[in-house]
Amino acid sequence: GARHRVEVRNFPWGSGVGQKRDTPPFELCGDQWLLRLYPGGFSEGSRGHVGVFVCYAGRRVPLTVSYSVTVVGRDGSALRRLGFAGKTFERKGQGRGWDVFVRRDELRKACPDGDFSFVVEMQA
Repeated sequence: GARHRVEVRNFPWGSGVGQKRDTPPFELCGDQWLLRLYPGGFSEGSRGHVGVFVCYAGRRVPLTVSYSVTVVGRDGSALRRLGFAGKTFERKGQGRGWDVFVRRDELRKACPDGDFSFVVEMQA
């Protein structure tokens, strides 16, 4: 497997529901990916949580991978880790993940300055 760390600085705590923020693309397993974050919640039903989706940014579709995402505080502690086995991405831009990845208040309490990172681990 391969892993990539995505650094987040000044997380936009004031974002509204449905407002997305894409990370710059990164390479894993010989392909391009990015994280799509919903700091204010993916939808009304998940507004108390940060949504996190792994998005395919490459061209080799369909592509099946297993992956996990861990949110890590500045002190190195893992706050939340979720994963999927054998998910297929069928088009560029498709995202797969969690609308309720981590509670906003929990993340804000652990990282009030909005600086933390996501570690993406992937196996093709």
